Amino acid sequence: MFAAVEKFSGPAKILLGLIALTFVGFGASSVSTSSSDYIVKIGERPITVQDVQRALQNAQASGSQNATEQSILQALQERAYLLEGAKLMGIGVSKEKLKQQIVSMPAFQENGKFSQQKFNDYLKQINISEDQFVANAEEDMLLNNLINLGGEGNIISDSQATDLIKLTQSARMVRSVSFNPQQFVGQINTSDKSLQDFYNEKKADYMLPEAVKFQYVVLSLADLAAKQTVSEQELKTAFEQSANNNKPRREVQHILIPKGNTEAEQSTNKAQAEQILAEVKANPAKFGELAKKYSQDPATASQNGNLGWIQQGGGLPKAFEDQVFAMQKAGDISDVLTTEYGYQIIKLNKIQDKGSFEQDRPMLEADLKMKKAQESFAKAREELAAAAFDHPDSLKQAADKLGLKIVSIDEWVTRKEADAQVAEQKLSADFVKALFSDDVLKKKRNSEPVTVSENTVAVVRASDVRAASQQSFEQAKEQVRFDYLRTQAEKMAQEKAKQALVDLQTGEKVDLKWSPQEKLTAAQAGQNLPPQAYQSLLKARPSENKPVYFLAEGLPVPVLIAVDSLLPPENIEAQLPQAKQMLLNAETNTVFAGLMSYLQTRVPAEQGNQKLENK
Repeated sequence: MFAAVEKFSGPAKILLGLIALTFVGFGASSVSTSSSDYIVKIGERPITVQDVQRALQNAQASGSQNATEQSILQALQERAYLLEGAKLMGIGVSKEKLKQQIVSMPAFQENGKFSQQKFNDYLKQINISEDQFVANAEEDMLLNNLINLGGEGNIISDSQATDLIKLTQSARMVRSVSFNPQQFVGQINTSDKSLQDFYNEKKADYMLPEAVKFQYVVLSLADLAAKQTVSEQELKTAFEQSANNNKPRREVQHILIPKGNTEAEQSTNKAQAEQILAEVKANPAKFGELAKKYSQDPATASQNGNLGWIQQGGGLPKAFEDQVFAMQKAGDISDVLTTEYGYQIIKLNKIQDKGSFEQDRPMLEADLKMKKAQESFAKAREELAAAAFDHPDSLKQAADKLGLKIVSIDEWVTRKEADAQVAEQKLSADFVKALFSDDVLKKKRNSEPVTVSENTVAVVRASDVRAASQQSFEQAKEQVRFDYLRTQAEKMAQEKAKQALVDLQTGEKVDLKWSPQEKLTAAQAGQNLPPQAYQSLLKARPSENKPVYFLAEGLPVPVLIAVDSLLPPENIEAQLPQAKQMLLNAETNTVFAGLMSYLQTRVPAEQGNQKLENK
């Protein structure tokens, strides 16, 4: 076991540097590449597309939601620079410490001891050899050692931490005055010449984009089911053949919160479910509203969490079914139940211990209609496609053949507006893609049936198309006037605010309508101010009872703020450890950036032939 470790040799040395990032889990490339079959080679370390994809999969498997190919490539390059730098400086890892590190990994423990079987199973699962694993572990350990070494010798004093706390956590007594551009509109000259000059300067802004008016028909499983007919005999036969018609049933609603992938997510999600339960018990009659608001079951949330009737032995998770049939009376609400789907809250609405034909009739009729619709849906879609193809210049024949309604959109719709509807989930991406395809937009033909939602397809055609064109000054004049007034008013408001700031800072008297003085906490400032304005607020430190003024950047209108005084936080001592860590992290990042800059000048980088698709 660990024969590969014996191959490592060389004394360990200390790198006097600091690393702010850890790349444990990304994995290092252990396969040498020929020629320039890589994305980039840092020193002797090539990074390939396969390395990036494998590392991205690892990151996503570990719960990362924000990892992208580009961010992974950057991380792998930084890792390569650090490892090449360590090699240049003769830094190594003790083979004994490496052995100990691996055998003590929690994933390989069984009954408090290292398990050879678990280790072998892990290697098989991730499909790498022991040599590769040990090489990766050595590199990860080297990088972690560098991180730990970086903390040595960096001392943050109580005074430094106190200054940071006062800077970021102090409340401020502030006043403000806004300069509304609207108040300057009456001062602006809107002669034809000024508007014409503005139009000439911004001519590209007055292009009419390509747009379309269109028609479409929709074929849905639900509509198809509504058109089906069911005979009395079919209903009776279905009731008699039902294997579960004599089993107890319950009509229920539920709220579902997913479990989560990590222990932290599970703890957070369960706590959320407990909070929702408290709301439900406080307002049982609002269960449906709360289900619509909170439940993350896409199939039932929009239906107030309604699961309808469920039967004992109906195939639902045992824990869920046991809970439902243990509830005693209509209106009962369960505690938070943990199932394979997540955390669930159940409300019992109705109890039926034995089925009857009359009671089951609506359900049986709906089920039979849906089955007939499902059997005929594929055929109906084919008929829709054939009718749309055979009569490409009109939707009338397709609509008449299948009894569908033609919907007409008689307003111009641009691609940008349609994409916004997709983002708001009001249109499907496939529908918009078909609408702006060459067949529909340029050839004016019917589209093929496209999926707009589950069990729902549509055929769309363009009824009119407007080509992109440049508006003349006369055509765009009213919009030009509006834009000119807005931009000039904003400019005048900004200039007025800047002049007021200069006057205040030089001691001039300025007639301004200040808001009443109010207390602005650090939390309020961080939430409500844009970054630039927040940074200006932190820098404003009044002294000797003299206010400090600054012009807040990034707000909808210019706002002049007066900071009259600071109110230091009361719990400074309790915040010292966190503040020290923040300062240490800042130093870490600075040193890391410096180290990376140094290594990039010392370690050669060579571009290869491979490219990332999503560069």
